Amino acid sequence: MKTISGQLQLRFLCNYVKKVNHIKETEAIRFHIQNSVISFTKKDLCMALGLKMDAVKSDLEEEMKGPLWEKYFGKSRVKRREVQDALMKYNSKEPEVEQNDGVKIALLHVLSHGLFGNQVARELQSSYANLVEDLEAFNTYPWAEDVWANLVSNMRTNAKSLKKCKGERVTVPGCLIEIQVWAFETFTGLAKADICKVIEGREMSIPRAVKWEFIKKPHLEVFCTIIFKNKEFEWERMQATSLEIEKFPNLGPNTGGIVRERIENVKLFEKKKKKGKEKNTRIGRKRKKMKKMCRKRMMMKAQWVLGMRGKLLLC
Repeated sequence: MKTISGQLQLRFLCNYVKKVNHIKETEAIRFHIQNSVISFTKKDLCMALGLKMDAVKSDLEEEMKGPLWEKYFGKSRVKRREVQDALMKYNSKEPEVEQNDGVKIALLHVLSHGLFGNQVARELQSSYANLVEDLEAFNTYPWAEDVWANLVSNMRTNAKSLKKCKGERVTVPGCLIEIQVWAFETFTGLAKADICKVIEGREMSIPRAVKWEFIKKPHLEVFCTIIFKNKEFEWERMQATSLEIEKFPNLGPNTGGIVRERIENVKLFEKKKKKGKEKNTRIGRKRKKMKKMCRKRMMMKAQWVLGMRGKLLLC
């Protein structure tokens, strides 16, 4: 997929709901559309991007810096822009450069500018540099776990930022291509309206991102007519194929869980959402006030200690 629609991404972000019926946010990302709450799950992400999942993921050693990291960066914190610069400056003909260095830097670039977004000012997790030193470990690593955790965090942060911007231009950080692939797969009205289509011969491709083509980038109102303002919008859950289950056994026969919840009383649901936001705002204000009081007490205590120390010195 070559084209990403910012309008579609932002609209989903506007319809994002943090928590529904006490179901944890880490289990699914949910969107409130008309009289339904639609779920995007980790398994959907796995099918969209073709990334491995693992229920038990080993922690990477953050402190260890491999030879590649020391040779090309030489410091503890590296921004994504520096990875891009290292790739541009890479020259295989230089005597100190090893043959596989270019491949390793390119993999770091794919991670920093692909799977985890394209914000050049953000830092790259140094533990990923250890993985590119061992290509077998890199290929078997459950990337879906990290990408999912990053997406959940970004959706939460971006939704808050969007509400604060008040109509101003907003940049959505993070990789959101999986949301678009999922939309093409599940909201069947998009393909019927000739907005996207499956490329001939790629019907069973893994990952599913490579099988879709964006025919045209419509205005926001077109997406609203087909999905967001359409009470009868068409939606079908993603089902794992036998080939996908063979490659990713954790997918199972179905994606599992409740993926579409009907809302009987939309007005009541909106009222509860608003009440929840107001409660979170009150809690936030209370915490801020308590922190301010703690800082004030600490300052008073520090002044008292310094005063007592001064008296002792005078004695």
